[in-house]
Amino acid sequence: MKKYSHLLPNDKYVNQMLSSMGLNSIEDLFTDIPVETRLKKKLEIPGPMGQMEIERKIEDALYLDKVHPSPPCFLGGGIWPHYIPAAVNHIISRSEFYTSYTPYQPEISQGVLQALFEYQSLVCELGSMNAANASMYDWPTAAAEAARMAMRITKKKTLAVSSAAGFERKKVIETYIEPAGGKVVEIPYSGKSGETELAEAERCKHD
Repeated sequence: MKKYSHLLPNDKYVNQMLSSMGLNSIEDLFTDIPVETRLKKKLEIPGPMGQMEIERKIEDALYLDKVHPSPPCFLGGGIWPHYIPAAVNHIISRSEFYTSYTPYQPEISQGVLQALFEYQSLVCELGSMNAANASMYDWPTAAAEAARMAMRITKKKTLAVSSAAGFERKKVIETYIEPAGGKVVEIPYSGKSGETELAEAERCKHD
Protein backbone atom coordinates (compact mmCIF):
# COMPACT_ATOMS: atom_id res chain seq x y z
CA MET A 1 0.00 0.00 0.00
CA LYS A 2 3.01 2.31 0.28
CA LYS A 3 2.88 2.66 -3.49
CA TYR A 4 -0.62 4.18 -3.20
CA SER A 5 -0.14 6.08 0.04
CA HIS A 6 -0.16 9.40 -1.81
CA LEU A 7 -3.76 8.72 -2.83
CA LEU A 8 -4.96 8.38 0.78
CA PRO A 9 -6.13 11.44 2.75
CA ASN A 10 -3.72 12.55 5.46
CA ASP A 11 -4.72 13.37 9.03
CA LYS A 12 -5.00 17.08 8.32
CA TYR A 13 -7.74 16.64 5.72
CA VAL A 14 -9.46 13.89 7.70
CA ASN A 15 -9.69 16.15 10.75
CA GLN A 16 -11.03 19.00 8.62
CA MET A 17 -13.77 16.79 7.20
CA LEU A 18 -14.68 15.42 10.63
CA SER A 19 -14.76 18.92 12.10
CA SER A 20 -17.09 20.17 9.34
CA MET A 21 -19.49 17.33 10.25
CA GLY A 22 -19.24 17.96 13.97
CA LEU A 23 -17.53 14.62 14.65
CA ASN A 24 -14.45 13.74 16.69
CA SER A 25 -13.32 10.52 15.00
CA ILE A 26 -14.03 8.29 12.02
CA GLU A 27 -15.65 5.79 14.38
CA ASP A 28 -18.38 8.37 15.02
CA LEU A 29 -19.55 7.78 11.45
CA PHE A 30 -20.66 4.28 12.46
CA THR A 31 -22.57 5.01 15.64
CA ASP A 32 -25.80 3.81 14.02
CA ILE A 33 -24.33 0.32 13.69
CA PRO A 34 -24.67 -1.76 16.89
CA VAL A 35 -21.30 -2.48 18.46
CA GLU A 36 -21.95 -6.21 18.67
CA THR A 37 -22.39 -6.45 14.90
CA ARG A 38 -19.20 -4.61 13.98
CA LEU A 39 -16.15 -6.44 12.70
CA LYS A 40 -13.51 -6.66 15.41
CA LYS A 41 -10.55 -7.26 13.11
CA LYS A 42 -9.02 -5.63 10.09
CA LEU A 43 -10.34 -6.57 6.69
CA GLU A 44 -8.03 -8.91 4.80
CA ILE A 45 -8.21 -7.20 1.43
CA PRO A 46 -5.64 -8.41 -1.12
CA GLY A 47 -4.27 -6.12 -3.72
CA PRO A 48 -3.78 -3.95 -5.49
CA MET A 49 -5.38 -5.74 -8.44
CA GLY A 50 -6.66 -4.83 -11.87
CA GLN A 51 -10.33 -4.67 -12.77
CA MET A 52 -10.35 -8.11 -14.39
CA GLU A 53 -8.77 -9.79 -11.34
CA ILE A 54 -11.26 -8.11 -8.98
CA GLU A 55 -14.22 -9.20 -11.10
CA ARG A 56 -12.95 -12.78 -11.21
CA LYS A 57 -12.56 -12.90 -7.42
CA ILE A 58 -16.09 -11.60 -6.95
CA GLU A 59 -17.43 -14.13 -9.44
CA ASP A 60 -15.58 -16.95 -7.69
CA ALA A 61 -17.24 -15.91 -4.42
CA LEU A 62 -20.66 -15.78 -6.07
CA TYR A 63 -20.16 -19.27 -7.49
CA LEU A 64 -20.43 -20.56 -3.92
CA ASP A 65 -24.06 -19.40 -3.85
CA LYS A 66 -26.86 -21.83 -4.67
CA VAL A 67 -27.83 -19.73 -7.68
CA HIS A 68 -25.09 -19.44 -10.27
CA PRO A 69 -24.58 -15.73 -11.12
CA SER A 70 -24.19 -16.45 -14.83
CA PRO A 71 -25.05 -19.73 -16.56
CA PRO A 72 -22.49 -21.42 -18.81
CA CYS A 73 -22.34 -19.90 -22.27
CA PHE A 74 -22.32 -22.22 -25.27
CA LEU A 75 -22.48 -19.52 -27.92
CA GLY A 76 -19.93 -19.73 -30.68
CA GLY A 77 -19.18 -18.03 -33.93
CA GLY A 78 -17.47 -15.08 -32.31
CA ILE A 79 -20.41 -14.04 -30.09
CA TRP A 80 -19.21 -15.66 -26.89
CA PRO A 81 -18.70 -13.33 -23.89
CA HIS A 82 -15.76 -10.98 -24.35
CA TYR A 83 -14.04 -9.08 -21.58
CA ILE A 84 -14.46 -5.33 -22.06
CA PRO A 85 -12.64 -3.08 -19.55
CA ALA A 86 -14.85 -0.46 -17.93
CA ALA A 87 -12.62 2.27 -19.35
CA VAL A 88 -13.77 1.42 -22.88
CA ASN A 89 -17.36 2.53 -22.26
CA HIS A 90 -16.09 5.73 -20.70
CA ILE A 91 -13.75 6.53 -23.58
CA ILE A 92 -16.26 5.92 -26.36
CA SER A 93 -18.84 8.10 -24.59
CA ARG A 94 -16.61 11.18 -24.65
CA SER A 95 -17.91 14.07 -26.71
CA GLU A 96 -14.73 14.22 -28.81
CA PHE A 97 -15.99 11.20 -30.72
CA TYR A 98 -19.32 12.81 -31.56
CA THR A 99 -19.38 15.11 -34.58
CA SER A 100 -22.54 16.88 -35.67
CA TYR A 101 -22.57 16.21 -39.39
CA THR A 102 -26.25 17.13 -39.49
CA PRO A 103 -27.82 20.14 -37.72
CA TYR A 104 -29.78 17.94 -35.35
CA GLN A 105 -27.88 14.69 -34.79
CA PRO A 106 -24.39 14.12 -33.35
CA GLU A 107 -23.12 10.85 -34.82
CA ILE A 108 -20.41 8.79 -33.10
CA SER A 109 -19.28 7.16 -36.34
CA GLN A 110 -18.31 10.55 -37.77
CA GLY A 111 -16.26 11.37 -34.69
CA VAL A 112 -14.53 7.99 -34.87
CA LEU A 113 -13.72 8.58 -38.54
CA GLN A 114 -12.19 11.92 -37.63
CA ALA A 115 -10.10 10.25 -34.90
CA LEU A 116 -8.97 7.56 -37.38
CA PHE A 117 -8.06 10.23 -39.92
CA GLU A 118 -5.93 12.04 -37.34
CA TYR A 119 -4.26 8.78 -36.30
CA GLN A 120 -3.51 7.69 -39.87
CA SER A 121 -2.16 11.14 -40.73
CA LEU A 122 0.18 10.99 -37.74
CA VAL A 123 1.35 7.45 -38.62
CA CYS A 124 2.09 8.56 -42.18
CA GLU A 125 4.02 11.54 -40.89
CA LEU A 126 6.04 9.49 -38.42
CA GLY A 127 6.71 6.68 -40.88
CA SER A 128 7.21 8.87 -43.97
CA MET A 129 4.48 6.90 -45.74
CA ASN A 130 1.99 7.98 -48.36
CA ALA A 131 -0.90 5.99 -46.92
CA ALA A 132 -1.84 4.12 -43.74
CA ASN A 133 -4.91 2.10 -42.87
CA ALA A 134 -6.34 1.85 -39.37
CA SER A 135 -9.93 0.72 -39.69
CA MET A 136 -11.33 -2.79 -40.21
CA TYR A 137 -14.73 -4.16 -39.33
CA ASP A 138 -13.34 -7.26 -37.61
CA TRP A 139 -10.46 -9.70 -37.89
CA PRO A 140 -12.07 -11.95 -40.53
CA THR A 141 -12.36 -9.04 -42.98
CA ALA A 142 -8.89 -7.85 -41.99
CA ALA A 143 -7.51 -11.32 -42.74
CA ALA A 144 -9.44 -11.51 -45.99
CA GLU A 145 -8.13 -8.15 -47.18
CA ALA A 146 -4.61 -9.20 -46.20
CA ALA A 147 -5.12 -12.38 -48.23
CA ARG A 148 -6.21 -10.40 -51.29
CA MET A 149 -3.17 -8.15 -50.91
CA ALA A 150 -0.86 -11.18 -50.60
CA MET A 151 -2.39 -12.70 -53.74
CA ARG A 152 -1.78 -9.51 -55.69
CA ILE A 153 1.84 -9.22 -54.50
CA THR A 154 2.90 -12.89 -54.75
CA LYS A 155 0.75 -13.71 -57.79
CA LYS A 156 -0.26 -16.94 -56.00
CA LYS A 157 -3.80 -18.24 -55.65
CA THR A 158 -3.62 -20.62 -52.68
CA LEU A 159 -4.10 -19.40 -49.11
CA ALA A 160 -3.16 -21.56 -46.10
CA VAL A 161 -5.54 -21.10 -43.17
CA SER A 162 -5.37 -22.90 -39.85
CA SER A 163 -8.23 -25.32 -39.31
CA ALA A 164 -8.37 -23.94 -35.76
CA ALA A 165 -9.85 -20.72 -37.12
CA GLY A 166 -13.58 -20.27 -36.69
CA PHE A 167 -15.68 -21.57 -39.57
CA GLU A 168 -17.42 -18.19 -40.04
CA ARG A 169 -14.04 -16.50 -40.38
CA LYS A 170 -12.89 -18.99 -42.96
CA LYS A 171 -16.10 -18.40 -44.87
CA VAL A 172 -15.44 -14.65 -44.92
CA ILE A 173 -11.93 -15.24 -46.27
CA GLU A 174 -13.28 -17.60 -48.95
CA THR A 175 -15.92 -15.04 -49.92
CA TYR A 176 -13.22 -12.45 -50.50
CA ILE A 177 -10.68 -14.53 -52.42
CA GLU A 178 -12.77 -16.95 -54.49
CA PRO A 179 -14.02 -14.26 -56.91
CA ALA A 180 -10.35 -13.43 -57.55
CA GLY A 181 -9.60 -17.07 -58.37
CA GLY A 182 -8.16 -17.96 -55.00
CA LYS A 183 -8.71 -21.04 -52.88
CA VAL A 184 -8.31 -21.87 -49.18
CA VAL A 185 -6.28 -24.86 -47.99
CA GLU A 186 -6.75 -25.75 -44.33
CA ILE A 187 -3.67 -26.56 -42.25
CA PRO A 188 -4.22 -29.02 -39.36
CA TYR A 189 -3.43 -28.21 -35.76
CA SER A 190 -2.34 -30.24 -32.77
CA GLY A 191 -5.18 -31.34 -30.53
CA LYS A 192 -2.81 -31.44 -27.56
CA SER A 193 -1.12 -28.06 -27.82
CA GLY A 194 -3.63 -26.22 -29.97
CA GLU A 195 -0.78 -25.03 -32.19
CA THR A 196 -1.07 -25.01 -35.96
CA GLU A 197 1.21 -27.45 -37.76
CA LEU A 198 3.15 -24.84 -39.71
CA ALA A 199 5.27 -27.50 -41.37
CA GLU A 200 2.15 -28.54 -43.27
CA ALA A 201 2.02 -25.11 -44.86
CA GLU A 202 5.12 -25.97 -46.89
CA ARG A 203 2.95 -27.84 -49.41
CA CYS A 204 1.20 -24.55 -50.28
CA LYS A 205 4.38 -22.72 -51.22
CA HIS A 206 4.47 -24.02 -54.76
CA ASP A 207 0.79 -23.36 -55.51
